[in-house]
Amino acid sequence: MVNAVKAVLSDAEHRIGIWYIRQNALKQLSALYMQPGFEILFNRCISDCQTEEEFESRWESLLERFDLSENPWLSSLYKSRERWACVLIKKTFCAGLQHGENIQSVFQIPKNENTGLLEFAQQYLEVVKRRRLEELDEDFQCNGTAQVTILTGSAIERQAADIYTRTLFKTFQEEFLKCLSVTIEETASNETITTYNLTEEGHKESVVEFNCLDSRVPCSCKKFESFDILCVHALKVLNARNIFHVPHKYVLKRWTKSAKCGVPYEYEQEMADETKQQTVNLLMHKTLNVFTKSVAIEDSKKIAGDFLGKTLEQIEDVLRVKN
Repeated sequence: MVNAVKAVLSDAEHRIGIWYIRQNALKQLSALYMQPGFEILFNRCISDCQTEEEFESRWESLLERFDLSENPWLSSLYKSRERWACVLIKKTFCAGLQHGENIQSVFQIPKNENTGLLEFAQQYLEVVKRRRLEELDEDFQCNGTAQVTILTGSAIERQAADIYTRTLFKTFQEEFLKCLSVTIEETASNETITTYNLTEEGHKESVVEFNCLDSRVPCSCKKFESFDILCVHALKVLNARNIFHVPHKYVLKRWTKSAKCGVPYEYEQEMADETKQQTVNLLMHKTLNVFTKSVAIEDSKKIAGDFLGKTLEQIEDVLRVKN
């Protein structure tokens, strides 16, 4: 599979699921699971390290404590650590998909290792069909209802409610509300960079470097790099610096209500925010009406498909001319 991914999906980052590793560890190291402390230390190695140094230290400790330096399965696992160790892969965007998830839970496949390729492909197509319908309904709900904010006086929460989809707004809101249980301490500063140590209740310390020139807030937890949404630590620093909006560079179009509008990013920025959202809402409402009314009858589906195809061609012509 590794070789196939390299050949066919050369730009993809191949990952090994934590669920898969744990299942194999139960088979390969079953006797060790009976020894006190092994399972806890093993799980910390694979999914609870903040730095590469911490990972290496814990791995060495695991091998020494349980005399596993010559274990072939663990040696092979360590060689492929770039594809599964959380601390090593969190710098790569994964859209919030936890690589520990069991693929059976995504595709709802019966627990049968003999599932054939054709059967899997059919199940996959059913999943895609179902999720596209769910997404269509979510688009309609997203553009037709106002998001509920918790802190009525918070400008940054109102901004997030206006721009993010319902699902992403909930994610943002969870991070934002966790700011209440985070301590912050300034540890270093120069003309442009101020470094902060932040500790979330029950979690390890994270480090954020605030750049006063462009409001960049990179965090050691790497949530933005892996999810494209600001973490609680970055939000806490922005609040401490009296910045009450999400900096433009941290708003990714893929998570916004206008993600599907098709307007090139550079043109979208020319539109006033309020006017842009009103336009998007109106067009989305009209388009969703076309979809929902046309799917019932074959003739109406053909009319809608032909019309939308011609419309898209005309829009692309206009954009090419303007570009």
